[in-house]
Amino acid sequence: SRLTMCVVSQRAELGDVCVETLLKEDSATFIMEPSQLMLLAVSANLCRQIRRSSSDLEGQTMEMAFQHGLPAHAVSRSANSKIRAFCEACTERDLFRNGEVTCIQACQRGDGTRFVAYQLFHSCQVQGRCLVLCVQLELCEGDRPDIKMNL
Repeated sequence: SRLTMCVVSQRAELGDVCVETLLKEDSATFIMEPSQLMLLAVSANLCRQIRRSSSDLEGQTMEMAFQHGLPAHAVSRSANSKIRAFCEACTERDLFRNGEVTCIQACQRGDGTRFVAYQLFHSCQVQGRCLVLCVQLELCEGDRPDIKMNL
């Protein structure tokens, strides 16, 4: 069946690809547009993990969605640079497969609590359009007394 997703006030046609499979209920995942690092679709589990609604996350840049409000010293500039370079390579013409990129990043939830996440980025083709799929795993809470995070 043909799926469409609402992105801010626009509609992004994702064709016959089963987006529901990419955004499985049991995974904290999102689909991102690589040239702008903009979230196009998010899973329900990601919304629960970050304690924000899909309408609040979709249309945001990755940095605004996950790192807004974090102190500068808590944000990994090298991880952000690696993600940008990967996404830039994904936009190159005739580059079908681009491998994967992983990083460990501090994130901030909608309620202000912080956590550390492992993120795996993978390029995928959807009707000839390159998008980036990210699976995010929560590694630890920022407010746990047994783990020192200095966030």
